[in-house]
Amino acid sequence: EGEDIGKHLHQYYEQDVLKSTTAIDWNKFATWYFLKNPMLSHEKRENFKAVFVSLDEYEEADPDFTQKILGELTTKHFATEIGKKAMHIADGSSDGGLDELNTIINRAQDELAELDDGEDPTLVTQDLFELIKQEKNSPHLKFSLQGLQAAFKGIREGNLVVVGAHPDTGKTTFLMGEAAHMLPQIKDDKHILYFNNEQSGGDMAYRLRSAVLQKPLHDVLADPAQSMADYKAKGGERILLYDKSYMTTKYIEERLKRYEGNIGLILFDQLWKIRGASNSKNDFMQMAHVYSWARDICKTHAPTIAVHQADAQGYNHKYMSMDHLFGSNIPIQGEADAIIMIGRMTDGSQRPDVRHFNVPKNKLPPGTDPTDRNRKFDVFIDHDLVRFRDV
Repeated sequence: EGEDIGKHLHQYYEQDVLKSTTAIDWNKFATWYFLKNPMLSHEKRENFKAVFVSLDEYEEADPDFTQKILGELTTKHFATEIGKKAMHIADGSSDGGLDELNTIINRAQDELAELDDGEDPTLVTQDLFELIKQEKNSPHLKFSLQGLQAAFKGIREGNLVVVGAHPDTGKTTFLMGEAAHMLPQIKDDKHILYFNNEQSGGDMAYRLRSAVLQKPLHDVLADPAQSMADYKAKGGERILLYDKSYMTTKYIEERLKRYEGNIGLILFDQLWKIRGASNSKNDFMQMAHVYSWARDICKTHAPTIAVHQADAQGYNHKYMSMDHLFGSNIPIQGEADAIIMIGRMTDGSQRPDVRHFNVPKNKLPPGTDPTDRNRKFDVFIDHDLVRFRDV
């Protein structure tokens, strides 16, 4: 019946009176159809009547119907591919591993994104009021040091800051000190996610308490119960410290997903060691991809600060430049909104607790001194309180 009605619709629409419209009056069409086919049996006629009644009562089709159907078919297609690949991996007939499943999933997500003709989330709004609203909902987090406050206003969602220094210069101290300083600036329902792949997790946890409570470790441990209560009162439990020597992008994304929408700041110590952003065996490409991945992370979740090693050329160099970043510095320089280099002189020319800060790259909004975006300044490191102090 459906096929026959389709054939007759063509004839029906060929009539001059109907050429200017697409709407169908199914009652009129039924009358026309039965006049065109007077020899139908009683059973056939009843079948067609039922079809016409259904067509007349049928709701208007969803305008997104095509996209929905294509989306379902695409999903089924890739689900089948994933199932086949998983079976081959399970029975040992495939040389690849689970990364091949991720490749198929990424292809599926790309194709499904192309089918989505809704509002593009990557398109920046042209509405000035919306931009102002976004600014208010995502305030800048200010750094603790006056030199950094002078250089830039602070960091907010979408900003990636890279901190470069040699070992035993104070990279971890800087991260922890800023985490403690920015914690009160973050809404009470948001967390700081700190990914550590360097020092012992236990040692880091001790230092983090000293940073938040601003007490030397021996004072913290003198009264553990009171220290725990004070730490909680200051919001220290909102700093989530993850400790794992070998971290992958998948491991981190799983943790980010758990707190999606409730992340105020992300810290990496050290970002360049994270694997999984690229299948390339080339260290240059690995580093380029992991910093590009970090750029997406800070745009999706929260402002991000990542520490990076300085190379041997910057050793005993007072105010290091961004060219002293270890390894493939070009992709790092390109992705970072700001780069902070921390120098230390070990030749006896400076006090051992003096550190030399340089901001060789700064695309962030200006701070208290707009003329000094690329600030150079000196500070003291306070190991007991795990922070840097202005001179």
